[in-house]
Formats: sequence, structure tokens, C-alpha cells
Amino acid sequence: MSRSNPTVKNPATRFMQWRGGEEGGGRITYYDKETQEEIEVPLPFSFLVLDELQTLTGFNDAQQSGYWSNEVRNSNGLLVARTKQGIQARGTYQQIKEMGLNGLKFAQSVYVMFKDETGEFQIGNFKFSGAAMSAWIDFKKQFDIDKCAVYITNEPKKAKKGRNTYFIPVFEGQNVTDATEAEAQRLDEQLQRYLNTYMQRKPDEDDNGATAEDDGPKYATTTDELNGKPKPSKDVKPEDVQIENLDEKADDDDTEDGDGDSAAKAETKPQKDAKKLKPMKDVAF
Repeated sequence: MSRSNPTVKNPATRFMQWRGGEEGGGRITYYDKETQEEIEVPLPFSFLVLDELQTLTGFNDAQQSGYWSNEVRNSNGLLVARTKQGIQARGTYQQIKEMGLNGLKFAQSVYVMFKDETGEFQIGNFKFSGAAMSAWIDFKKQFDIDKCAVYITNEPKKAKKGRNTYFIPVFEGQNVTDATEAEAQRLDEQLQRYLNTYMQRKPDEDDNGATAEDDGPKYATTTDELNGKPKPSKDVKPEDVQIENLDEKADDDDTEDGDGDSAAKAETKPQKDAKKLKPMKDVAF
């Protein structure tokens, strides 16, 4: 805390995740700190992308704790992986990946603008990992997220790998009204003021943005795709945890969950020419 350089609070009001477990049938949830409950967001759901960062997530079975980390702009950024027992690793994503930490995986931290229940625009954060992140990357190859809204349908794609059935979000492009775009510009200015300050901080500091303070209690599901529950399942053994690969072009010897390496590399590929993008939904956001 400083009078001349005050701490800037993350402006996101909700920190959402895709829960792809068979039990929920595919859903969006966020953790309400006041009620200490996981809240489900009704589908379909629309949002505008304000910014994208990279982070770490996952679950450490031995510690019965979720992983979280600071957020970085690209794969060369310094990440600090934590569990409830403290710092587990420091380094770039590739360096941490080579350490072989059990259950750790790459994730996209997407800052968005959405409408709350009252119709007011708010800043939110989406964390995409596993099969949901793979679907997100595929969507960005077809749509320019700087020029359209994102529409998550109420009909997720059902998939199965081995014994596990799970659900993948279906993203569609949506037209944007001038009024909505103007509001997105305003909220993005607020977000960038926060991120400019946040990125100057050392990643070892306790305050590490969306993934450390506001994404719920310091635990995670054994896999989001497996059960979609907010607390770790004691009935699932580590060798039984299998989910879909992060990247559609992953090697055959990758685990179903994927290591995020190819997904991280995919983020460096340029998006398609806007003139070649698929048509968007008629109903504007």
C-alpha cells in the first residue's frame, strides 16, 4: 500500500470456468466469495474478449490442492506455480513443464465483458484449460475475436475418451452493436490500467491476479472434465484421471489431458484474414 503507488484491485467481478464433467453436462460456473458457493451461469452466454493472458492450473493429488499461478503475456514470461502448501516451481512454461509436476497444466486467462443478471456490463475472467482450451483455440482460427462477440451455445459437444464422457463448449461468433463496442472500449481502459500495474509487480508477490485471489478456494477438482465438482473427489485415483488432449494435433503418446505445450505454441500462429472468417449470428450482442 502506498499513497503515490496504490495497489490496483483486479476489476473482474466474476472468475468463470467451463465444467465439462458428465454429471453437469457441460456448464459455466464461478465461485461466489460472499456465499462461498459455486454458482452456475445459464447458457447460452455471450461475451466480448478484452484481453488474453497465460497461466497455470491443475490439481496436485498428493497435496489435495489445486495449482494456480500469476499471469503472463506470452510463453517466455516468468510463472510461479503454487499450491496451498506454497510455491512449487518458478520459470517459463517450458522450464516448469520439464520439472514434471504432477497434474500441472497450461491455461488461457481470458478477460471478457459480459452482462450480469440486471443487464449491466461487467468485466469478468474466463479460465480455459484442457478440452475447453482446445475448442477455444479452434474458434479463434475461424473468428477474429477483436471484431466479434463470443456466443457459447446451450448445446455443448459430447465427447468420450476411454471410460470418461465429458462435454466441450461450442463457441460461435456474434455481431456487436456500436453501443456494446463503445462500452467494451471503456471497460478495457479500466482493465488495462490494472494490467499495466499488475505486470510490473514481481511474480513472487502474494497478489497474483485472477488465478490466485478470486478463482475460489485453494483447491480444485481432480479434473474439470471428469466431474465438474468444486471439491476434490477422494474416490478418483490419479491413474484413473483422463481427459481430452489440449491440442487436436497432439502426439499419440500424450495424456488425454495434454501438457499444454502445443496449445501454447498455437497461440503464436496468426489468425486468418477477416474476410475469410465464418459468418456470425444474426442477433447482435
